[in-house]
Amino acid sequence: MIKAIITDVDGVIVGDKTGINFPLPNEKVIQKLKEVNKKGIPVVLCTGKPKYAIEDIIIRAELDNPHITDLGAFIYNPLRNQVIKEHVINKNIAIEIVELCLRNNIYLDIFSTDEYFVQKDQVRELTNKRTIIMQKEPKLVDSLLEAVYANNIIKILAFAMDDGFKPQLEELLNPFNESTDMIWSTVPFMLPVMARVITAKNVSKMHAAEEVMQHLNISFDNCLGIGDLPPDWKFIKLCKYAGTVGNIDEKFIENIKTKGEGNYLLASSVDDDGFIEILNYFIK
Repeated sequence: MIKAIITDVDGVIVGDKTGINFPLPNEKVIQKLKEVNKKGIPVVLCTGKPKYAIEDIIIRAELDNPHITDLGAFIYNPLRNQVIKEHVINKNIAIEIVELCLRNNIYLDIFSTDEYFVQKDQVRELTNKRTIIMQKEPKLVDSLLEAVYANNIIKILAFAMDDGFKPQLEELLNPFNESTDMIWSTVPFMLPVMARVITAKNVSKMHAAEEVMQHLNISFDNCLGIGDLPPDWKFIKLCKYAGTVGNIDEKFIENIKTKGEGNYLLASSVDDDGFIEILNYFIK
């Protein structure tokens, strides 16, 4: 029996078709989320986005439970104005990362729980795309270093404008591998740009999922995990049941199938409401 759902957002309930499933899910998905929640099943949104980028979804679907944002750095319930966890990057480490990236002309977003900051001399077309994705204007500052000094930073995004620059950016940030957690991430609307997402050590969707299930006092044996890309496996593998939308990565599909017959579903793409297929399959 499924007692909780943990789901990725981008590529699962949000696509890239403006006004249809972007920047918010379509109305059918919102209504399905609301329907499941009314059955007493918490639906935990699990995303790398900040809280303000998903608040409209939570409010419209009336998802009165904790949600995972900023890749696990911040867990909260906006309907109760309740903060469950906040994981802050060590200030000295954040300063070193920002200094290094600025010296190498790397475009950055840095995040507190309530704002994200962009340095004025870095503003470009990507800034406009990021504003649409975030559902919020960045706070433009003369100096990102001053913003780090003045705020608790929970996440830093360093951007590679295409796949070719990814190895160089990884090498540049390599000195911080032991003191932070880093993964690559993007959303369809932003491609081919990729973001190197930097959080405090041992902060991830997986760790956040563990924190949320402990808070809800629900076993992963009664949990359905839903995602669309290989990094989502880190939290989905904790769950007894699994669903995937789009089926675009063979290794990810192989992992999903390890759940066993009847415990997983390979569904249609986000544009074909594969998320609804998954909920209809597992929840009667």
